[in-house]
Amino acid sequence: MNTTIDNIHLATHLVYTAGNLAYRMRGQGLTIDTKTSISDVVTQADRAAEEYVTSTLIQQRPDDSVLGEEGTLRLGESGTRWTIDPVDGTYNFANNFEYWCSAIAFTENDPTDPVRLRSRERYLSPSNTVTAGAVYQPCTHNLWVGGKNIPTTRNGQPIPHFGDPARETPSSLASACINTYLHPTFYHNPEVYAAFLRVIERCATYRMMGSASVDLASTAEGDTDLWIQHRLPDWDRLPGAALVLGVGGAVQDVEVAGEVWTIAGAPHLVKGATAALQGAALQRD
Repeated sequence: MNTTIDNIHLATHLVYTAGNLAYRMRGQGLTIDTKTSISDVVTQADRAAEEYVTSTLIQQRPDDSVLGEEGTLRLGESGTRWTIDPVDGTYNFANNFEYWCSAIAFTENDPTDPVRLRSRERYLSPSNTVTAGAVYQPCTHNLWVGGKNIPTTRNGQPIPHFGDPARETPSSLASACINTYLHPTFYHNPEVYAAFLRVIERCATYRMMGSASVDLASTAEGDTDLWIQHRLPDWDRLPGAALVLGVGGAVQDVEVAGEVWTIAGAPHLVKGATAALQGAALQRD
């Protein structure tokens, strides 16, 4: 029987190897295909990295389920599900911007109904049910690992938890820097855009960088204070959500304007952002 620690070691190995495989392939030249839009792209490196991770999991975890961004779906009987994003931030990756990563999560006692898993619905499982995740950013050589009851580390070094005196966290959204992303098509959806603005206008500043897993690693690390995004599939949410949980953070999924939004960070900031998203009145100082 594989333990959680065994799975963490395997996840670490998989993202490190997959990330470096993609990095080497980029240096050799890429063929870029589009999926749903001009900014939603895929390369042969994405596919090769996912194939490597999937084949390794089939060999080493034959009874586990596997879900990958580039089409992998394998149903197992163990109750553990692996969720793979071989290259998160492919647009950045394909355009030689360093803000991308390889990411993987595993969920023990996965609550997802197999019928829904087969459908590859965008939102399959609550973000806070993930057991652990690993995120590797090859361009910076940073590897984060953490999860529920698994203190998050970067390159083996512990990251201070929320509430730790060594960690500075804003007392309110008004002083917070948040990571987020809103695809331009949603600027023309009045309900979604209004919900987005209700959070943004309460914060000191925000960043849109294009890789949810790196964003969430940044929030876990303390480089940014909060992360919020809507309409994300499990492979974009779960690896980084695990890192935030591993530093004592909160991860909240909430439905607003017909979309599921995920908010992660210090518990009091998540609470404030959730209230803002749901329409709480803005209080001016």
